[in-house]
Amino acid sequence: FGVYALTMAKAMQGKGRIWAFEPTDKTAQYLTSSLKENNFTTVAVIQCAMSDETGKAFLSVGENSEANALCENPESDYEDVTLRTLDDCMDEFCWENIDFLKIDAEGHEEKIINGGARFFQKMSPLVMFEAIDKTLISWNVIDAFSKIGYQHFSYLASLGILVPFNADDSEQLPGLNLFCGNENTVRSLEDKNLLISHKTMQNYELEPTSLSDWPCKIQNLPCYKILFGAANFNEFERPDSDSSSYFEALKLIVLSETETLEPAMRYKSLVESFSVLCAITSGENVPVSRLITLSRVCSNLESRQMLKQTLDRLLAIYEDKGYFEIDEPFLPVYKDFDGGEPQSRENISTWVLAQVLELQEIKLHYSSFLTSFSSLRNINKIAETGFLREGMQRRLSLIKERYDLN
Repeated sequence: FGVYALTMAKAMQGKGRIWAFEPTDKTAQYLTSSLKENNFTTVAVIQCAMSDETGKAFLSVGENSEANALCENPESDYEDVTLRTLDDCMDEFCWENIDFLKIDAEGHEEKIINGGARFFQKMSPLVMFEAIDKTLISWNVIDAFSKIGYQHFSYLASLGILVPFNADDSEQLPGLNLFCGNENTVRSLEDKNLLISHKTMQNYELEPTSLSDWPCKIQNLPCYKILFGAANFNEFERPDSDSSSYFEALKLIVLSETETLEPAMRYKSLVESFSVLCAITSGENVPVSRLITLSRVCSNLESRQMLKQTLDRLLAIYEDKGYFEIDEPFLPVYKDFDGGEPQSRENISTWVLAQVLELQEIKLHYSSFLTSFSSLRNINKIAETGFLREGMQRRLSLIKERYDLN
């Protein structure tokens, strides 16, 4: 309990102040115990639920505390909880400069926003909120923040930055969480290279870059050397538009992963590589190399829907043929595998299969705590390839411990 509160308390190193709101006796006690165990003295645990009014309410409780939710007529186990509002707490705790606000209220987020009218007028926090309620996008929460002038962003771990989320784009599905902030917050974070604003991206055009050695970034990968030795890139180019588009996409991906370039250029390069690869992989009999590379871009761009489709296509190819036929350069499905050694040409297929299965496990499952036995089956398949890495070994151990399978 308290993953965010404990992590932020550690990062703040005794500076500032954190208020953590936990409505139930059990979760509040666990969080208080964890804070004491870690000697974190800057976190105050407030036992209440947040809403648009003060008073009392029912909170349904279950084995998984993440699913606890306020309700009017509880049908199973429940607790009587105290209700507070952001405005009420701002007055009581004398808040003057709240930098960050995380909301995860299982469908009650809109009421929390309504209960913070004065809070959001006075404060300029970066807000993190759960954008997926069960399997549905929380458009009501997105709209509620938009109405008070907050702009929406998603976090790209691949770039370490917040990028624009367009609520009007039905194809752009958010991850589990979205972030939002008002104009002041957006400007401040962009000045620190922590965010790319909607305004910046509206008219941004990629300019020619001096990164002429981009092919070397791929040619130096162990998997390239094992497959193609010292072969030059031009040996793989074919006299068709898809081939030239594919190599342009590879260049754009390398640009997006070059940390010395400005954030907007990196993000624009990533978006354009995604567009190019989607176009040239939409048909049948697509080279496996291009699907592998597309998986990497989907992962970097947090495009879960296209990632799932692409990984499914790769797994179907392997199931049909029993191997992957790779005859042109590619980038591993995500960067952690760039330095990986498939050891020999004969191992390339199982090495790629392990990547596909691991990416499926990490990106398509929000938590192995929730997926349990489906994760167990997936990780066992990775182990059969001989390329089970430390992170997956740790996840396997945790699942076995949870279900007493050792």
